[in-house]
Amino acid sequence: MTYLINSSLTTFHHLFESQVEQTPEQPAVVFTDKTLSYRELNQKANQLAHFLRKNGVTADTLVGLYVERSLEMLIGILGIFKAGGAYLPLDPNYPENRLKFILQDAQLSILLTQNRLETQLAQLITFNETKLIKIDDEVIIKESVENPSIIIKPHDLAYCIYTSGSTGQPKGVLIEHRGLYNLATVEYATFHLCTSDHVLQFASLNFDASIWEIAMTLSSGATLYLAPSDMLLPGQPLLQFLQQQMITAVTLPPSILSDLSPDVLPNLHTVIVAGEACSPQLIQHWAVGRRFFNGYGPTEITVCATIAKYPENTLESSKTLEFWKRNPPIGYPIANTRVYILDEQLQPISPGIAGELYIAGIGLARGYLNRPDLTAERFIIHPFLKHEETPERLYKTGDKVRYLPDGQLEFLGRMDFQVKIRGFRIELGEIETVIKQFPSVQEAVVIVDEMTETDKRLIAYITVIAEIFEKSLDFKQSLRGFLKKQLPNYMLPATIVILPTFPLTPNGKIDRTALPKPQYLSEEKLTADDLPKTAVEQELLKLWQGILKFEKLSVHSHFFELGGHSLLAVQLLAQITTTLQVELKITDLFNHPTIATLAAYIAGLPKISVNVLIPIQPKINANFPLSSNQRAWWLFEQVYPGTPTYNLPLVYELQGILDLTALEQTFRQIIQRHTSLRTRFRADNNDIPQQSLIELQEHPLTVTDLHDTAMLISMIRQIVQRPFDFNQESLIRIHLLRLTPAKHWLVLTFHHLVIDGWSVKVFLQELMALYTAFKQGTPSSLSQASYQYADFCQWQQHWLQSANYQQQLTYWQTQLQPLPELLELPSEKLRPKVQTFGGTRQLIQLSPQLTTELRQLSQRQGVTLFITLLTAFKVLLYRYTSHPDIVVGTSVAGRQRQEWKNVIGLCMNNLALRSYPVESLRFTDFLAQVRETVLTALQHQDLPLQQLLENLPIGHDLSHNPLFQVFFLMQNFDLPTLSLDGLTTIPLELDPETAKLDLCLELYEREQGLTGWFEYNTALFTAEEIQRMVGHFQMLLTGRATSSKNCRIAFINFSRTTIIRAV
Repeated sequence: MTYLINSSLTTFHHLFESQVEQTPEQPAVVFTDKTLSYRELNQKANQLAHFLRKNGVTADTLVGLYVERSLEMLIGILGIFKAGGAYLPLDPNYPENRLKFILQDAQLSILLTQNRLETQLAQLITFNETKLIKIDDEVIIKESVENPSIIIKPHDLAYCIYTSGSTGQPKGVLIEHRGLYNLATVEYATFHLCTSDHVLQFASLNFDASIWEIAMTLSSGATLYLAPSDMLLPGQPLLQFLQQQMITAVTLPPSILSDLSPDVLPNLHTVIVAGEACSPQLIQHWAVGRRFFNGYGPTEITVCATIAKYPENTLESSKTLEFWKRNPPIGYPIANTRVYILDEQLQPISPGIAGELYIAGIGLARGYLNRPDLTAERFIIHPFLKHEETPERLYKTGDKVRYLPDGQLEFLGRMDFQVKIRGFRIELGEIETVIKQFPSVQEAVVIVDEMTETDKRLIAYITVIAEIFEKSLDFKQSLRGFLKKQLPNYMLPATIVILPTFPLTPNGKIDRTALPKPQYLSEEKLTADDLPKTAVEQELLKLWQGILKFEKLSVHSHFFELGGHSLLAVQLLAQITTTLQVELKITDLFNHPTIATLAAYIAGLPKISVNVLIPIQPKINANFPLSSNQRAWWLFEQVYPGTPTYNLPLVYELQGILDLTALEQTFRQIIQRHTSLRTRFRADNNDIPQQSLIELQEHPLTVTDLHDTAMLISMIRQIVQRPFDFNQESLIRIHLLRLTPAKHWLVLTFHHLVIDGWSVKVFLQELMALYTAFKQGTPSSLSQASYQYADFCQWQQHWLQSANYQQQLTYWQTQLQPLPELLELPSEKLRPKVQTFGGTRQLIQLSPQLTTELRQLSQRQGVTLFITLLTAFKVLLYRYTSHPDIVVGTSVAGRQRQEWKNVIGLCMNNLALRSYPVESLRFTDFLAQVRETVLTALQHQDLPLQQLLENLPIGHDLSHNPLFQVFFLMQNFDLPTLSLDGLTTIPLELDPETAKLDLCLELYEREQGLTGWFEYNTALFTAEEIQRMVGHFQMLLTGRATSSKNCRIAFINFSRTTIIRAV
């Protein structure tokens, strides 16, 4: 950061007045055939300033400026500055409702306009309490032309600009004179404009880019060129204006610049792009022979926070050029500006790691007009960083960035453009960046199309450079091939759409909301060969159209290339079973992924009978039996009473103004919809556990005021670790801890008896939908809950009498007999005679590069990433124990039937995966063995683990879990990020301090790579032992992912003395 403040001047208009003294006759502004010199513009602004002072304008007075593009626009801004007031721009071309909202919200006492707009303005506002002044009134020219002698302080207000708000209503950003003055001095020092320069005034007055253009020009002696809106339309009109006026400097969004040709603009020597991410191709198209800058800055930091200059092609800048070719940097902070990259806990992040950008400095806005809650949320006091012994005030941008090796910032997209699809966290900006690296792609936008609440697809929209595109054959196929080499499968767009141009917002940014909807995107014409020819093909086509949400499909279309995935595949197979009365496995769809090939396969299958489930309606206090796995948890509670081992907590910080009534109504409605959440458990007279419904609580939400934040975490732990009373209460507790009116903590605690991971997804989806509906007073979009957990229990009771049950039981009995021995991992501690459940977690983080390499290894071997990681984990266990027979538990959702898709309850099941590692096996051979074990187990996943345990000769050793003591879990379903209307929600990863087994490895795919934890029993292992194990696992994975040698598993090396600290 550098300092450029000149203590003799304090405001931008003082800089302008200084320029007037230097070049009084130099043209300052040109509009159509009218020109004002610097002296003339200054005099007219002075006259207006004197008139405004007489009409009550003083420091911080907001003055509405309702003018068209004209000389009066510039006179109005300078006149308001000189009078000591602050301007609030009101573009007459803006939507009427938006202007009405701004006028009502700002409660302006003075409005400046033009004579010809008075009638139009009268339709927006009554002038009972608002004084109307017309800039072009003759009365104003009678005022003095001398500079007003008014003392204006740096902290006085300069302007208020309304920007879009997340709630749908715009918010007014209050900018002070010191920020605007700093901006003007930075522009002068950066762009080196002079009296010979012609600067384009392109941006609408409603956007802060307009004051950027004005300050850049009038502080340097250059000439500002204005034009009516129709002459600035993208493409040919704008190009002609630039040519006719011999424009030398422009600031444009990349989407506008892409419609221009650099070859026909020889006078244009300075190009600044801002407002949105710019593609490397567009920059290389324009940067040759010009000064090219990439600017970044939110309105809240006075237009610009950082700026990058495209380097000369010299040896010293060769590395920097590489950054520009990949993802153009947004540069270094401008003078008197400080930037910080922080994590969710507001802690600094290491260089190269992505985090959220926070900005501080002289340009920081005062806040939001009439929005103290939002100001407190977005402008924060940093807990430890200070500047000159003053607590640092930071603006939370919501933008994701990282430091490059040369210290520049790289923009990685919006934090709120981070989405989660099928369990994967995806940064849309990352996909856009990769697409823009493909030759002939000019701009790219990737969006998520939510077909349903649980079905999300990636859609890529692109524009192309015509000259290159016309030479390309099979463009989409080539682009897809390119993307497959750069991105994992889950980040590949389901659909690629080529548009001639992008729809734009009024300020020239790409309007994502106006992009054509995917259902209207079918570009290919179907031939006779594409149409269904048999009844089965016709039926499959209907099912695919419903699942994939495409109307126009070929029988040769590839299910997975159209956006299909494993979760949709399960839904499709369930519908095929019901409709065509055939039984398919998920592998059948992978082997026959088109309608034509799948129909041919189905033709050879026998018909089966399909049972339609009729929902039961459980009554209050009526008993019904537990499911098999519920019985297992019940038995656990009888043997180990009063433990929180199977408590499942969800904790969120809620920032913003919470609608408490809507939140309580939401929880009441969810509990009403799902009977499992108002169920209690008791043993009957025969000591057989039963479950029954209880009445809905009037107030399910417990609200606690907490004034001492030091007690927060301990109170949360106390809540989530309190055991449930099965006999007296339902197994869900909802607590709200209120710290301030704008800061709460939501603590949800469930017992596993009534919920599983999939259920949490359903719960959060309904929480978001219902809270929005109750808060806004609109009907809920949720459909009626057709099936309840009681239906699942009844179905399972019937299934346990079926031939399929007997066949699966026989499979598992064969697999697990003779019974596996105890897997005893080496430790300094001795195993207690009775199993305990105290535990903790050791985090593990794999780099994005290693994650990608593991994914590529999986693809080469024809297995999933889950199977590769499970195999590596088993190798680790084998190397630790030398045990040739290893059983590891894992979990499946247990929701193969469509009926259970939206049911909240314990449907999940655990599987015991047995493998036989021997010294002579090579890693890929063992991988193939594990693959076969997993796929076969999945075909027999309906058998509840408890049923298996009851049908195996297992003893009663209380020192360890039967069958397996080690567990591996890789979450692969969509757990939505909680997003409540008008609130910022931050999840708290809370270590439950329990361990259900000896050791459990749980992994998730995140944008920063695979992450998760080793959960271990603290009665068995020390922290140092698990840290060492984490290090060995990382080394093992790195070796398998990067080595070309296919080692025998007995010879896979990792040093037993190496301790790698997991990040």
